[in-house]
Parts: sequence; structure tokens; C-alpha cells
Amino acid sequence: GHSQGALVSLVLVDTLIDAGALVPNIPGVQRVCLLGLAGVYHGTHEKVAGSFFPSFWREATKELKFLQDPSSDIFRLYFLPAVCSVLKKGVLLIPICAYG
Repeated sequence: GHSQGALVSLVLVDTLIDAGALVPNIPGVQRVCLLGLAGVYHGTHEKVAGSFFPSFWREATKELKFLQDPSSDIFRLYFLPAVCSVLKKGVLLIPICAYG
């Protein structure tokens, strides 16, 4: 996943495992790895939400900020449980942060 997709794909992988579409620990057959490339692991930049961007970009930035903010309901209800769940299920997570 990239940017918001890095966070959303983690929740999606957890859902696919629960549905039986992915089985992460079949030795020699299937291994699940999620490579997430985004600066969001270190937080969104305040400048991104500035008024020079169209409103839909500002809204997406706010949503992303809530998804990675430990004090938000979205983080506590969706993202953190998904991280814990996929790690317990044997998914290899590789978060990479990139700043240009």
C-alpha cells in the first residue's frame, strides 16, 4: 500500500484473513507480507491541510491524520486492532517511511 492505502490495506488484509481468502501461515505454500510505503507512519504534515489544496484533499488529510492518531476513535476502533490482529496471524509487516 502507498499513503492512505498503506493504512487501509492493513485493515483489508485482516478482513481477508478473517474471511478465509488469505491464509498467512501455510508452511511452504503461502506467506502474507504487507509492504506499506508512506510518510504517514510519522504523521501527516500540517502544510498538506493548508487552504491552497482543494477541500477534498484537506478532508482526506484529516481522515488520514485520525487513522494514525492514537487518541482518535478511528485509530482505536479500526487501525490498532487490525495491526494487532494481522501480527498475531503471522502477517509480516514492513512499514517504510519516505519523505521527498
